[in-house]
Amino acid sequence: MSLSFLPLYLSLGCSHKVQPTTPDLLYFVLVDRFANGDATNDILVDPSDPQAFHGGDLNGVEQHLDHIQGLGADAIWLSPIYDMRTEKFHGHGAFHGYWTEDLTTIAPLMGGEEALTSLTRAMDKRNMSLILDVVYNHTSFDAPLRSKQPDWFHPDKTIEDWNDPTQLTTHQVHGLPDLNQSNPAVYKYLLESSRKWLQMPSVIGLRVDAIRHMDNEFLKQINQDLDANSAWLLGEDFQGNPIANIDRFQQTNIDALFDFPFYYALTNSICDGQSLEEIASIVSLDSYYPESSHLVRFLDNHDLPRILSRCHDDRNAVLLSEFILFGVRGTPMISYGTEHWSTGSTEPENRKSMQWESIDETHVQHISTLSDFRKESSALKKGLPRILHASQDQLVLTQHHEQEISILAVNRSSESMMMPDIECDRLTGGFTFQASNLSALSASDSTPTTVPTQTAIIITCTKAKSAVESQTVIINIEGSETKPPRLVGSLPELGGWNPNKGLQTTWNGEHWTAAVTLPPYKVSAFKLVYASEHGFEWEHGSNRFLHSSTDKTFWIR
Repeated sequence: MSLSFLPLYLSLGCSHKVQPTTPDLLYFVLVDRFANGDATNDILVDPSDPQAFHGGDLNGVEQHLDHIQGLGADAIWLSPIYDMRTEKFHGHGAFHGYWTEDLTTIAPLMGGEEALTSLTRAMDKRNMSLILDVVYNHTSFDAPLRSKQPDWFHPDKTIEDWNDPTQLTTHQVHGLPDLNQSNPAVYKYLLESSRKWLQMPSVIGLRVDAIRHMDNEFLKQINQDLDANSAWLLGEDFQGNPIANIDRFQQTNIDALFDFPFYYALTNSICDGQSLEEIASIVSLDSYYPESSHLVRFLDNHDLPRILSRCHDDRNAVLLSEFILFGVRGTPMISYGTEHWSTGSTEPENRKSMQWESIDETHVQHISTLSDFRKESSALKKGLPRILHASQDQLVLTQHHEQEISILAVNRSSESMMMPDIECDRLTGGFTFQASNLSALSASDSTPTTVPTQTAIIITCTKAKSAVESQTVIINIEGSETKPPRLVGSLPELGGWNPNKGLQTTWNGEHWTAAVTLPPYKVSAFKLVYASEHGFEWEHGSNRFLHSSTDKTFWIR
């Protein structure tokens, strides 16, 4: 799809986007499920029906800004609040707002533009930022635009091949009418509606829904054209491949993406007890992202199981997940209701209304304490990770930024863990997490040399200088001379999970061998893959892991 024919006044923009200030903690609100601040705008409201509207509105969000700010959040992401479908569709509720009808108008049931103006002014006084959700990909099933502007839409075709990029960007998702963003009139509508809301106080950016289903050239163009508003564009690319994330940044210049690969690694490791190397293999890729890119990391959202349900009702696992979330770079995000242990594995149970009468103040304090500590650390927010140690039940990673270093260590094994040598000159603060409790460390404490069993720590310190060198690893693989394996893994040096780009091996007369030079302090998940006449055959079982700083010779028998 080319946008080169767009009117000139739509395509003017800066070659380098001005980067707005990014949030320290983002709080997600599904507006209809949050708080009913004005009963006079209620329509079709039935709190007993999980598929009906429950009455939440913008007034309700404004009335609870104290609570949100008390968590440590300095920014709020709202679900779509524009004119939307209100009737159910084949039994499915429309309360989520993603079945939009007019992006230029705020829905009366949300409180209308007057309520949005009031909310943005109240947030501006608090130095809080607002992220509005925009739906560029589609409209509601029977939106007025469908009949008024039929030429604005792609033909009604359903995605049948999810690996076909043309189908992904021109066919319908769940039967929703698919907007043709290459149509100049459509582009003008999307751009001008976005600019309208970006001019309001405290609105710093847009969460862009379903970017996987829009052409990269469109995303790049609208990102550039919104530069005059210094808009922070946060894209949702709902897939678990980190290499696809890196490619998306490079092809669109979008400011930020939700880090779904990190979500899957974190929940697999903490909720399901899989190896902590899964987390290490994802954060090892952070240095491969473009320098200006930004990751928003999270525990759940309205499309995923709530974190307590995902962790099989283990509250300690949720608290540890939050501890790790605040211990890695990027922007952490907390979804509404997490602080009162909201549950639900599937829709609409994972979209329950906020239970204001059951807020767990201890849990609120857990989140706010970690958030406040993180705000003071450039290493926690921006530092590039180094994996010093990773195994099934132990993890030590550092993040370096300017003269500061942060250290995250997790030990869920049955034995104390010795800390590796770390380039700390002086401890500046931190926390120990054990048995669901946080304990503060002060600048007068010494840097921990061991981590007790079932304990995690986050600390910050001033760092010493050290030399960092690449590492060459020799991989030896036993097997048959007639069946050459290749290593396909998460790091780009191992193909980024693309078997066509995997590391080839050679037969030395006794076994297969390969050499690969990797940056230091990286962990790569990988599998052995064999080419066949039918494509590629992947080995069964869990991922293997290669550690660049400790594995000089790696045998696979």
